[in-house]
Amino acid sequence: MEKVAAHIEDEENNLFPGLHRGCSSEMLGDLREQIRRAKAMAPTRPHPAAHDTP
Repeated sequence: MEKVAAHIEDEENNLFPGLHRGCSSEMLGDLREQIRRAKAMAPTRPHPAAHDTP
């Protein structure tokens, strides 16, 4: 949970503000659509042949 919380904090405090400063509204809209398409195609569960451990 600590790593997840640190990741979220980094996104909110560094990544997202940087994107807003450096990108136009059109660019942000394009990025949003690309993320939506990628999420729609992303698997929702591990591949059946995936190992149980890393």
